[in-house]
This record gives sequence, C-alpha cells and structure tokens, in this order.
Amino acid sequence: MQRESGLKEGAYPHTVAARIALQIGFYSPQRWAGNITCPALVQIVAQDAIIPKRVAERAAGKMRHSTVRGDVSAAGFVEVDDDAQVVDDDLKVAAEVVDLGSE
Repeated sequence: MQRESGLKEGAYPHTVAARIALQIGFYSPQRWAGNITCPALVQIVAQDAIIPKRVAERAAGKMRHSTVRGDVSAAGFVEVDDDAQVVDDDLKVAAEVVDLGSE
C-alpha cells in the first residue's frame, strides 16, 4: 500500500504515542456513526485495504443523513486530486445539502 500511495520510506516517523496505541484497538467508527447528525458523503471503495466495504456500508446506514457512493475507485485507495468521480460526487452532494439560494 505504501508503494501505491507514493510515499517514500522514512518520509514520516514510525512512532505513535502510547495512549493512542492502547486506544486504537477499541476504536470503531460503527459505534459512533449513529451520533453523526450532519449530512455525510460516504465514499466506499470495494477493495479498500483498511475498511471493508460491508463495514463502511453499515456505518453509513447508522448515520441519519448519509449519501453513499460505492466503488469510487478500484485502486484500493482514493486519490482525491486525480479521481474526477470523487470530486464530482463531492460537488453533487454539497449542492443537494447546501442552500445556495437563487441570485
């Protein structure tokens, strides 16, 4: 995955604070997704190396105002600057949610 991201070995430190290391195993986005009340765009990648598709779908289902866009990229990660579909989805959902008024 590091090769796909374009990061070079040693570009970032390989350390983490102990308090984070102890908490990370208990963190679950699904547990907190139901608390999200604002509109949310959830972009799901079928072959995501970090979050399985079914987990992302369940988390999105718990959000009160979620819009789900699936399979936005087959690369296993989303390169926002280079993925026209991702940017297009962002703008469409923003236009649906934000009242731009008519001027």
